[in-house]
Amino acid sequence: MSKRTPATGMAVVTGAAGHLGGNLVRALLAQGQTVRAVDLGWKQSLDGLDLDWCPADLRDPASIRSALAGADVVYHLAAVISISGDPEGQVWSTNVSGVATVAQAALEGGVRRLVHCSSVHAFDIEICGGALDEASPRSVREKLPVYDRSKAAGEAELHAWVEKGLDAVVVNPTGLIGPYDFEPSRMGRFFLELRRGKLWAVVDGGFDWVDVRDVAAALMAAASQGRSGESYLLGGHRLSMRELAGMAAGRCNTGHCPKWSLIARRPRRRRPRSFVFDGPVELSRRERVGSRRPRWTDLRPCTACRRPGAGRPARP
Repeated sequence: MSKRTPATGMAVVTGAAGHLGGNLVRALLAQGQTVRAVDLGWKQSLDGLDLDWCPADLRDPASIRSALAGADVVYHLAAVISISGDPEGQVWSTNVSGVATVAQAALEGGVRRLVHCSSVHAFDIEICGGALDEASPRSVREKLPVYDRSKAAGEAELHAWVEKGLDAVVVNPTGLIGPYDFEPSRMGRFFLELRRGKLWAVVDGGFDWVDVRDVAAALMAAASQGRSGESYLLGGHRLSMRELAGMAAGRCNTGHCPKWSLIARRPRRRRPRSFVFDGPVELSRRERVGSRRPRWTDLRPCTACRRPGAGRPARP
């Protein structure tokens, strides 16, 4: 494990107004860090926080150079998530070219370390062989969704700058859930619909879910303990969508849990690729940047759907 001096200078967070960004900024401030928040525009998630604000666009290199000026550590979280392709090219220009823009500005600006937040989707989940670790194949096949390929290509761009002398590490979180989800995210909308009693069916399948606060802590650990050029999978617990809904319904005491599972079909009768991965996420490298057991996002397991009048699930 690389031994590094904890950061004492300014931390710059791109994508600071997002779900993960809002949690990371709060965690950095709680440790006494000076934080500069960088995003396209101010959002509610940053209200009331004592930080430096710098609007910038990944497609504008000059604005990124200005945003990174004086930074000790840069956390690059900004990205475009898409499940509907990339008709306007924004996914690729942000997730690939944007990474190169940040990496170049970081190297030329003397940034001590860049921590890049990629995604589990940078790995080719379909051919991983039933289990996933940092050595698994990346998403480079043309048939894969553009978002997956863009995250893998963004990592490749970053490694090219590492070879030029940039000190950088990559983290690959799985599905994020947790607090400070002001937008809200897709999963935030899922939980809100569940709470309002409007969700009567879920997609048949599951995924690995990780608490957004654990990811924020791992990003900070990667800044001080990670090895330059390496990537770190950040997983939590695998749950089916039905199990996740049951846990949330129990925690919210709504008495409502979806009764139906939808088997969504694509051509050739395949389930959506995002929900076909049933193997474990191996976290061998994560031990180097944080050994605490992943939390349950303050949700407690339910063995069955809650019914009106039932008590809260017992803590494990």
